[in-house]
Amino acid sequence: MVSSMSELLVMARLRVTPGNEDAVASGVADLVAVAREEPGVAFFAAYRDASEPHDILLVERYVSSAAFEEHLASAHYQRIALEGILPRLESRTIETFDAFSPAEA
Repeated sequence: MVSSMSELLVMARLRVTPGNEDAVASGVADLVAVAREEPGVAFFAAYRDASEPHDILLVERYVSSAAFEEHLASAHYQRIALEGILPRLESRTIETFDAFSPAEA
């Protein structure tokens, strides 16, 4: 069954290449700050793995899939994430989840 809710949850798992921790941490801080100002962003936060400092988790909630697409197309995402963060990563995994009502399950 298709959900009537449009909210989208995105979890981006980043593995930082050793030696790039400070640059990535700075870029992530910048990205979180500007993303939180986007009108379609309901929540945006970064977490570092307590036992593995090279692993960062971004938890992002958007009011819709379209808002997520707008985030990805933004000039600040292109500059901060694509140009600054991604080249300093060993890997990146992005998971997306559509909101649904438990009654729809």
